[in-house]
Amino acid sequence: MAPADMAKAEVVQLATANTPSAAEAGGRNVFVSGACSACHTVKAAGLTREGPAVGPDLSQTGKRFDRGGLDAWVRKGAARNGKVHAFRFAGTEADWLALSRWLLQWK
Repeated sequence: MAPADMAKAEVVQLATANTPSAAEAGGRNVFVSGACSACHTVKAAGLTREGPAVGPDLSQTGKRFDRGGLDAWVRKGAARNGKVHAFRFAGTEADWLALSRWLLQWK
């Protein structure tokens, strides 16, 4: 790689170092634009809501669930501690993958 190209690559690398990946941005967008944010917050991501939250804050989702457990709880209606999630996720498979990856990072 030519020195000028290396310098451009470094600028791009520095510019994107503190920006979320496409998956992270996509998961956040699914959360905010979907029904999730009507009930939940993710305070660790700066996502709060006015008024009381109906559901719990999801800032520690990655501590409470693995991918299979989250999928069973939110998409398949499995019971957890005698309760079921109020709504089943109705988005696309791509939306679910983005959302679940984003949620599971919070520990």
